Amino acid sequence: DQVATTRAVYRRAAQGIEMLSPWARPCVATAYTLYSEILDRIEYLDYNVFARRATVGATRKLRVAGPAAARAWWVRRSLPSEPARTARPTT
Repeated sequence: DQVATTRAVYRRAAQGIEMLSPWARPCVATAYTLYSEILDRIEYLDYNVFARRATVGATRKLRVAGPAAARAWWVRRSLPSEPARTARPTT
């Protein structure tokens, strides 16, 4: 069952969110929440994603992303800046 497999992957991934840089956590946690809810929606639609698109509404996205954006801003404001990461030229 693909949904069960995906949920197992999500559970494992959720543990890793806390391992990320505090700068990245709010964004990744937001994606985790919204993609999990899209999976819920796919189940609700009885997996018929071709008849109707499985989405999370704009209001829900704002409710999840708004506080996450505030957390990200607060973390970035309160922590010392991380060194810039520049792309290395490939040879």
